[in-house]
Amino acid sequence: MKPIRIIIHHTANETQEPQLKLTDNYHKQEGFPKSSLGYYVGYTYFVERDGTTTQTRIDTEEQAHTKEFNFNSIGICLAGNFDKEQPTTTQRHKLRELIKQNRQVIPYSIRL
Repeated sequence: MKPIRIIIHHTANETQEPQLKLTDNYHKQEGFPKSSLGYYVGYTYFVERDGTTTQTRIDTEEQAHTKEFNFNSIGICLAGNFDKEQPTTTQRHKLRELIKQNRQVIPYSIRL
């Protein structure tokens, strides 16, 4: 199914270490389905604190990030706990790029 929305998450993890592998292992333990790209991570894109971005699912593949919206959305996850800190400048720039790159899925216009 073609995505119609973008949903943004954070890991809620405060470690300064890269978090993709941690998140992949956690999602595997939680029983998330393995993606066609070989990850258990439930998001389409994962953005580390340094801006390193990994696509972990294809856009049209079932996601595993937001109950009831996993068939028609793109999930973007940023490493960090944004209840206690802000995303890094690099993460914000990468997020902006990903939204621009995928904005055709958004049914209305947004300002970036």
